[in-house]
This record gives sequence, C-alpha cells and structure tokens, in this order.
Amino acid sequence: MLLIIGVLVVLLREDWRVSLSLSIFVGLTMAILMRMVNIAVPFLGKKERQTSADMYGFIEERLNGTEDIRANDGVAHVLQRFTV
Repeated sequence: MLLIIGVLVVLLREDWRVSLSLSIFVGLTMAILMRMVNIAVPFLGKKERQTSADMYGFIEERLNGTEDIRANDGVAHVLQRFTV
C-alpha cells in the first residue's frame, strides 16, 4: 500500500492527469478485489478452516510441550489423542 501511495505522489509531482487516472484505476481495482474476496471466502468453508485451525493448534501445543510430555511418559497418550 505504501508503494502505491509513493508512486501516486511521485506521479502527482510529474503530471497530475496521469496521477488522477492511475488513482482511479487503483481505486476501482481495490474495490473489485475486495468484492471478490467477500464472494470467494465463504466458499472455502468455515468448518474446514476451523478443523484445520484446531489440528494445527493441537500440534503446536504438543510441540511446545514435547519435553514435558516425554518427561511424564505421555507420548502414547498424546498420539492416541491426535488420532481421535
């Protein structure tokens, strides 16, 4: 975003007409992209994203606690929990 603003400022110093036309183009492009995101995101499936987040959260917690899990002989329990 900063790069686009910087380019528009430089263009404004050079020729205001080019800067104006590019500003309109950027505005339209951003509006179209935002609308496409709102259309595309629901198709990804909230349940799939939640399941993925739960799995990676579980893995992260276990990786951070690997030392404690091994010290308390809980490896079998963790593996059983992961497959359930």
